[in-house]
Amino acid sequence: MNLLILTEDDRGDGGIFIVGGTRRRHIIGVLRASVGDRLEVGLVDGPVGAAIVRAIEKDRIVLECQWLKDVRQRSPAIDIVCALPRPQTFKKVLQVSATMGVRRVHFVNANRVEKCFFSASVARPERIRYYLEKGLSQGKGTRLPKVSINPRFRCFFEEVVRRLESDEHGKVVKLVADVECESYLNSSLLEGADQIIIAIGPEGGWVPFELEIMRSEGFEKFKLGDWPLRVENALVATLAQVSLVSRKS
Repeated sequence: MNLLILTEDDRGDGGIFIVGGTRRRHIIGVLRASVGDRLEVGLVDGPVGAAIVRAIEKDRIVLECQWLKDVRQRSPAIDIVCALPRPQTFKKVLQVSATMGVRRVHFVNANRVEKCFFSASVARPERIRYYLEKGLSQGKGTRLPKVSINPRFRCFFEEVVRRLESDEHGKVVKLVADVECESYLNSSLLEGADQIIIAIGPEGGWVPFELEIMRSEGFEKFKLGDWPLRVENALVATLAQVSLVSRKS
C-alpha cells in the first residue's frame, strides 16, 4: 500500500490530522478504509507512522497519528539536472524523482527544448507540489525534492552548479548520460561520493555545444545502454544504475 502523505497544514490538536479532497476520496475509494482502520502515513519532510481513522465526514476524514521513525535523506544525495520536457513528461519526472529519493530537480533550458514549455500550467508551484507528493506516496518517502526551473543554460552550469558544488562539504561527482559514450558507470567513479549531480538531456539529446560546457564544468559522460530512451525512462534507468553501482563502491 502507498503511503498517505500529510502536511503541517493538515495538523489539528494533539495527534489529530484532518484531510479532504483527493486524499479523502483515495482513502474511501481506493484504500476502502472505515472508521477504526489503520493506515500508513508520512509527514512531508518528517517521519512516517500509523494513523487510525477516527471519523469519516462529508468533506473530511479525521486521523489520529502516531509517528514511528524519521526518514533519512538518501546517501549519496542526488541532484537531477533535466532539460525541461513537455508537460506530460514533466509530471513523470517529478513523480519519479520523489519516488526514488532525489534531493533536488533542476529543470534547464536547452537547444532542443520548446520555449512554450516554460509557460506551461503544470510548472506552477501548486502543481509541482501535487506531483511530488504523488511520488512520495508511491516510494513511501517523506523528503520533498526541491525544484527549480532555469531558463538560461550557460548561467545554470557556470554559476548555479558551481555554487551547489561549493556548498557541499564532501566529494561531488558530476555525470551526464550520453548514448554515444562507450563507458558504463563503475564503482570507482562513485566511491566516497557525498553528492551526485546527474544531467539528463532532452529526447533528441544534448547538442555538442551543451556537452562541451558540461565537460568544461567537470561532468563525466556515461552510457546507459544501446537504446535511445524517453526522458522519464532514462531517469529511472539512471537512478537505478547509480543506486546499484554506489552500493558496490
